Amino acid sequence: DGQSFVYPGPGTGRSQLWLRRLDDLEAVPITGSEGATSPSFSPDGQEIAFVTLSPSFAVKVVSRAGGQARTVVSEGVSGGGLAWAGDGYLYTDGGVGLARVHPDGTGFEMVMPLDTLKSEAGVAWPVALPNRRGILARIRRSGESTSDYRIVVLDLANRSRKELVRAVFARYSSTGHLLWVTADGTLHTQRFDLDRLELIGAPVVLWSGLAIGGFGATDLALSPAGDLIYAPGAALTGFARLTWVTRDGVRTPVDTTAVDGFISAMVLSPDGSAVALELRRPTDASDLTRVWVK
Repeated sequence: DGQSFVYPGPGTGRSQLWLRRLDDLEAVPITGSEGATSPSFSPDGQEIAFVTLSPSFAVKVVSRAGGQARTVVSEGVSGGGLAWAGDGYLYTDGGVGLARVHPDGTGFEMVMPLDTLKSEAGVAWPVALPNRRGILARIRRSGESTSDYRIVVLDLANRSRKELVRAVFARYSSTGHLLWVTADGTLHTQRFDLDRLELIGAPVVLWSGLAIGGFGATDLALSPAGDLIYAPGAALTGFARLTWVTRDGVRTPVDTTAVDGFISAMVLSPDGSAVALELRRPTDASDLTRVWVK
């Protein structure tokens, strides 16, 4: 109903979900959601599905009031988000394509495999269309930049898919429009035909300045009631660089060679002569992190 929103925030040692009603001054933590990211409300708004990133990828469900979370699936999923659809399925990143599963853990199946012959390497940020026919998702290919990522729509009636637009993130509006975000943080909109699952008319730029994270992650949500919430900020256009910083603030690059990936964690060796990095690289065949040592 657009009256509250859920987001991943700080927890004890790792992230957890927080619920914020718009008429309350403070958010409240949702117990049982430790390690959560990519939350998605159930169609009735009473439960929340989410993906955990550690110690391994898993899809779980917890009551919006908090409590013991139940594990839906702990194998064959990855970190590209999920969507709770009106057809009774959770659609999620299955590592090698878009997968779906019932909230009770039954019926797991791959509905849109990645086309490896076209170098497709990742699917993420699915969203269910209201007609129970289509699923929107972002597709990326190995080695391409975020500006080349594509939004596709899967027709659940015949399992065919079509490319809609080059963008990093998309949502469907109850006004009959598709909203999408390009790699530079610009929000666009265009009329969308739910019956034919295709764009019609001409696109319009709504505004710029949305925050873009790794692999095109965008904090933007749209309720069925038409309310939109988003996080402003800068678009992540490059990778971080390892740097030594003295107590006086003097910075010296550790290596003049650019790190071609997103650093999610790092740790120095005891003698300070080496550093281990958790690195996610767009050129890899999946969104899994790998450990590198410098």
